[in-house]
Amino acid sequence: MSETLGNIADQQTVPGEIVLSERVTTNEFIITEIYENIRDRFVRADIELGPFVVEERGGQNYTRGTSRRGITVWENDAYDAVRDTWRNDDLIAVVKAVLSQ
Repeated sequence: MSETLGNIADQQTVPGEIVLSERVTTNEFIITEIYENIRDRFVRADIELGPFVVEERGGQNYTRGTSRRGITVWENDAYDAVRDTWRNDDLIAVVKAVLSQ
Protein backbone atom coordinates (compact mmCIF):
# COMPACT_ATOMS: atom_id res chain seq x y z
CA MET A 1 0.00 0.00 0.00
CA SER A 2 1.41 3.45 -0.90
CA GLU A 3 1.53 6.42 1.48
CA THR A 4 -0.52 9.55 0.73
CA LEU A 5 1.69 12.46 -0.27
CA GLY A 6 -0.98 15.15 -0.25
CA ASN A 7 -2.41 17.30 -2.97
CA ILE A 8 -0.37 17.77 -6.15
CA ALA A 9 -0.40 21.56 -5.55
CA ASP A 10 0.98 21.29 -1.96
CA GLN A 11 4.56 22.20 -1.06
CA GLN A 12 6.69 19.05 -0.97
CA THR A 13 10.17 18.28 0.41
CA VAL A 14 13.01 15.87 -0.32
CA PRO A 15 15.48 14.50 2.24
CA GLY A 16 18.57 16.16 0.69
CA GLU A 17 19.43 19.56 -0.72
CA ILE A 18 18.84 20.72 -4.27
CA VAL A 19 21.58 23.02 -5.60
CA LEU A 20 19.96 26.12 -7.12
CA SER A 21 23.10 28.06 -7.98
CA GLU A 22 26.84 27.54 -7.98
CA ARG A 23 28.54 28.22 -4.67
CA VAL A 24 30.92 31.17 -4.96
CA THR A 25 33.60 31.56 -2.29
CA THR A 26 36.52 33.90 -1.74
CA ASN A 27 39.09 34.91 0.82
CA GLU A 28 39.85 38.29 -0.79
CA PHE A 29 38.39 41.71 -0.12
CA ILE A 30 39.00 45.37 -0.88
CA ILE A 31 37.94 48.21 1.40
CA THR A 32 36.21 50.70 -0.88
CA GLU A 33 34.84 53.26 1.56
CA ILE A 34 35.30 54.21 5.21
CA TYR A 35 32.71 56.29 7.05
CA GLU A 36 33.33 57.71 10.52
CA ASN A 37 30.49 59.35 12.42
CA ILE A 38 31.86 61.12 15.48
CA ARG A 39 28.48 62.20 16.83
CA ASP A 40 26.90 58.73 16.60
CA ARG A 41 30.20 57.05 17.62
CA PHE A 42 30.94 54.52 14.90
CA VAL A 43 33.21 53.64 12.00
CA ARG A 44 31.81 51.64 9.10
CA ALA A 45 33.73 50.09 6.21
CA ASP A 46 32.19 49.17 2.87
CA ILE A 47 34.01 46.29 1.22
CA GLU A 48 33.93 44.40 -2.04
CA LEU A 49 34.52 40.67 -1.96
CA GLY A 50 36.26 38.65 -4.67
CA PRO A 51 36.68 36.88 -6.89
CA PHE A 52 37.66 40.07 -8.67
CA VAL A 53 37.31 41.05 -12.30
CA VAL A 54 39.40 43.77 -13.93
CA GLU A 55 37.43 45.89 -16.41
CA GLU A 56 38.55 48.75 -18.60
CA ARG A 57 36.59 51.98 -18.16
CA GLY A 58 37.55 55.08 -20.08
CA GLY A 59 41.06 53.81 -20.71
CA GLN A 60 41.70 52.89 -17.04
CA ASN A 61 41.58 49.51 -15.36
CA TYR A 62 38.87 49.11 -12.71
CA THR A 63 38.77 46.19 -10.26
CA ARG A 64 35.26 45.03 -9.41
CA GLY A 65 34.28 42.45 -6.80
CA THR A 66 31.58 39.82 -6.94
CA SER A 67 29.71 41.02 -3.84
CA ARG A 68 29.57 44.01 -1.48
CA ARG A 69 29.14 44.19 2.27
CA GLY A 70 29.07 46.87 4.95
CA ILE A 71 30.78 46.19 8.27
CA THR A 72 30.53 48.21 11.46
CA VAL A 73 34.14 48.25 12.60
CA TRP A 74 33.76 50.09 15.90
CA GLU A 75 30.76 51.54 17.69
CA ASN A 76 29.88 53.06 21.06
CA ASP A 77 32.50 52.23 23.76
CA ALA A 78 34.74 50.39 21.28
CA TYR A 79 34.69 53.52 19.10
CA ASP A 80 35.46 55.77 22.08
CA ALA A 81 38.53 53.63 22.83
CA VAL A 82 40.04 54.17 19.36
CA ARG A 83 38.66 57.57 18.32
CA ASP A 84 41.43 59.93 17.20
CA THR A 85 44.03 57.12 17.33
CA TRP A 86 42.89 54.35 14.94
CA ARG A 87 45.04 53.66 11.91
CA ASN A 88 44.35 51.87 8.63
CA ASP A 89 46.17 48.79 9.94
CA ASP A 90 43.80 48.69 12.94
CA LEU A 91 40.76 48.91 10.68
CA ILE A 92 42.05 46.19 8.33
CA ALA A 93 42.70 43.87 11.28
CA VAL A 94 39.13 44.27 12.58
CA VAL A 95 37.62 43.75 9.11
CA LYS A 96 39.69 40.57 8.68
CA ALA A 97 38.54 39.32 12.10
CA VAL A 98 34.87 39.98 11.29
CA LEU A 99 35.14 38.24 7.91
CA SER A 100 36.91 35.26 9.51
CA GLN A 101 34.04 34.54 11.90
